Amino acid sequence: MPQPSLTRFYPNASLDRLLCSADVSAVVLCSAPVGTVADQVRAPHMLVADSPDLLRWLNAKLESTIHPALRAQFNLDDMWLYDSFLLKFDGVPGRDGLAMHVDDDGRGISFNLLLSDAGDFEGGGTYFPGITPPVVRPQRGDLLSHYGGLKHASVPTTGGQRYILVGFLRSPRLLEQLGDRLPSEEAL
Repeated sequence: MPQPSLTRFYPNASLDRLLCSADVSAVVLCSAPVGTVADQVRAPHMLVADSPDLLRWLNAKLESTIHPALRAQFNLDDMWLYDSFLLKFDGVPGRDGLAMHVDDDGRGISFNLLLSDAGDFEGGGTYFPGITPPVVRPQRGDLLSHYGGLKHASVPTTGGQRYILVGFLRSPRLLEQLGDRLPSEEAL
């Protein structure tokens, strides 16, 4: 199992400033309504694949900054993006965050980018149980990345609006290394 690089938070996740304010503004402008069916936290217009402009922007960022950062962190060069969407948390019950979970089946790499300015919302962040510090509170434009099998939850947004772009990647090499087990904080 490859070891991710050490970061300023802990060895299992990384937080890196990857986007400037202009990039974040471009994402918000690209996310005009296009008719995707919503669930409790996926806004109706936020599936990246449904917005050609947003998809082009994300593919360019994957190539120029996101993939290189993840390759360095996870020592994997065969990753591909299989899902990405924007989440909007606004403090309304059912839309204030996500409960404890692993991403999809827990056998990939996950990332999220904070799109909102920290002054636009109250609360927020990502909670990782058993890790010090347990809560990561990114700044606008920061990329938080971790193994999808690492249990985590949203710290509830209690006011304002918090937007994040999330993405999920697969790697044949990672799947081969994992076999039938999930990555866990003890194994990483």
